[in-house]
Amino acid sequence: MGLFTLGDFENLLAKEQAEKEQREALEKAQQNYLEKLVAERDQAVKNAENSANELEVARQALETAKQAHQQAGEELNKELSKTQEQLKQSTEALSRLIIKQNNPFSEHYVVQLNLMEQATYDLYRRLAEIEHTQDWNLWLSDSLSKYRLKNRSTEDYHLLHIGLDHQVSHNWSIGGVFGISQGQIENRTHKVKGTSAGIYAGYRPTSGLFWTNFFNYSHFTNQSGVTKRDNNAYSLSSEIGRNIVMSHQWQITPKLQLGWAKAGSARMFWAGTGLRLGKVIELNAIKLKPYADISYRFRNRHIDTLDSLSDRHRNVISIGIQAVGNRHYFAIEGSMLHGDALKRSYGLHANYHYQW
Repeated sequence: MGLFTLGDFENLLAKEQAEKEQREALEKAQQNYLEKLVAERDQAVKNAENSANELEVARQALETAKQAHQQAGEELNKELSKTQEQLKQSTEALSRLIIKQNNPFSEHYVVQLNLMEQATYDLYRRLAEIEHTQDWNLWLSDSLSKYRLKNRSTEDYHLLHIGLDHQVSHNWSIGGVFGISQGQIENRTHKVKGTSAGIYAGYRPTSGLFWTNFFNYSHFTNQSGVTKRDNNAYSLSSEIGRNIVMSHQWQITPKLQLGWAKAGSARMFWAGTGLRLGKVIELNAIKLKPYADISYRFRNRHIDTLDSLSDRHRNVISIGIQAVGNRHYFAIEGSMLHGDALKRSYGLHANYHYQW
């Protein structure tokens, strides 16, 4: 084996130094590469965050635009509905004006038909509850009603009737009635005053069944501004029902009405059905009969007014109380009406009769 000389030692040191420099260069290259990767990752994350922010801004802008579009659409629909309603009201007003010019008393005929219909219901309201314990009955009826229609017009009615009937047999009675009435429409610009006379016949067997037929003749004076005109009118109607006595003095009364009326050139047919529930409360000398009544009325009018077709269906809810003595009878009733052409309405009816 040869000797390890100084030159060999220097060569070994040089070799180790070269390897060290090579390792350091490799580590530096790796470090630079890692730093480059980290920088590229950070830049990618930053770019992604910027893209997400831009996307959120775009989404918010789209949502704002959507809400603005929706709000604009709603406002446009409101304006369109308002314009359509104004156009409808203007068209109705123009049509109403044309109708009034062609027939200035058409609205008066409406009032007359309503007065005759109301007179019929007032009569039937009284006769359905009377228990004939004496031969003769004298009675007085007064009713007030106010209608507010959806076309913004108003109708006010007042009817006062006095009647006398006689029980000709155990089941049959006949009678006559005289009345005065007044109606007005559209803020008192159309007024109707009437007098009427009618006859009626009632059938009441002991089973609780009742059947009444009524013919009424009326003479009306109509006023529209300074113009006046008179005309005659008449109506024919019938009602059938039954008082059903249940336990604990409860009573239930189903009923059905049919009627026809003519006023001038106008005609009307009406039909109604209803149900009344009441209870008899025995006191010392009188009987109290609180009750509730619900009914439906159908009206078919042949007359040149815009409300003739719309004002057909009416629902009536009534609450009242009756006081019945030996010879005296008193009743008061309040009612609310709901219908196609009615915005709100109410009625009040009072009735008194004396038997001997």
